[in-house]
Amino acid sequence: MNCLEVLPNEILLEIFKYFDAQQLFQAFYNLNFRFNQLIQSFNQLQLTFCLTKSNCQEIDNDKNFQLYVHTLKVDPLYNGKNLPFDISRRLFSDNLSLFRNVRRLKCRYSIEFKLAALTSDTLPYLEKLQIYWIGGGNDIFNGEWILLPSLRTLKLAVIGLSLYRSILSKCNNLRNFVFAITPAYDITSFSVLSHNNLRRMEITSDNTRSRSSFGDMTVEPCLSCVPNLERLTINRGFYTLDLAPYFLDFDCFITIINIHLPLLQRLLFHGKVSRSEGFNKDVIRKEFEEKVKEVDNRRSTARLAISSA
Repeated sequence: MNCLEVLPNEILLEIFKYFDAQQLFQAFYNLNFRFNQLIQSFNQLQLTFCLTKSNCQEIDNDKNFQLYVHTLKVDPLYNGKNLPFDISRRLFSDNLSLFRNVRRLKCRYSIEFKLAALTSDTLPYLEKLQIYWIGGGNDIFNGEWILLPSLRTLKLAVIGLSLYRSILSKCNNLRNFVFAITPAYDITSFSVLSHNNLRRMEITSDNTRSRSSFGDMTVEPCLSCVPNLERLTINRGFYTLDLAPYFLDFDCFITIINIHLPLLQRLLFHGKVSRSEGFNKDVIRKEFEEKVKEVDNRRSTARLAISSA
C-alpha cells in the first residue's frame, strides 16, 4: 500500500480502471481521504459492474459502490445457461434501483418480461441502453418505463415496424438508434410522427428474397420520419452469385434519401454475401460510388463495403 500511495493521481486512476466498481471499493474504500476522493471520481473513472446470479446476493450487503457505477451490465446467464424466468426477473428488477446514477445499461440475452423497473425515477440519468436480444416481441416497450428523458443512444436486436414506431414516439431525445428490422409486407397502415432529434441510424436487414437494392418495403418507412438524420448505415445480407441486381440499382433508394433525408451527410451500405464467387468487389464498389454521385452529388461520402459471411 505504501508503494501505491506515492504514485500520482493520474497513474492511480489508470490502475483503478482495471477493477470493476465492487472490487475497487472493497480494496481501497475508507483507506484514507485521498483514495476515497479518487475512487468516487465518477466521470473520470466511469466504473463498470456486471450484475450476475453469482453476485446479486452480495450487493445487498455492500452498498458503498453502487452509486458510483457508470456502466451496468446485466447478464442473466449462469454457467452458460439462461436462468429461470423468476430468478432472471428478480436479478434485474430487484437490483436495478440500487444503481441510480448509471449512464449506460447493457442487457445480454433473454429479457422475457416487461422491464417495469426501468423508469425515469429508477434511472434518471440513463444515456445509453443496449439490449442484445428481445424476448416477448413488440410488447416489451409498451410500458411507461421507456419514457427516459435522458436516453440518447439505443441499440436493439431484431424489432418490427410497430415497435420502431413505439420507440420513436416515446424516446423523444434519441440521437443514435441501432437496430435490426424484420421485413414488412404491408405498410399501408404505418404512420408515425416525425422524430426531429435523431442524427445517426444503423439498420440491419437480412431479407434475402427481395430483389431491390436496399431491401423490401421496410426501409422507407423507417426513414420517412427522421428528417434530421445526418449519418445512415444499412447492413444487408445476401445469398447470391449475381450481385449486380442488388448493388447497381440505386436510383430508387437515392430518391428516397432525397425525399426524406435532406440533411444526410454520410451514407454507408454494407453487404454481407454468403456466396460471392464470380464478381469483383472493387468494380462493384466503384460503380456504386459513381452511381450515387451521378444521382446526387451531395452524397460524396457514400461508401459501399462488401464482406463474405
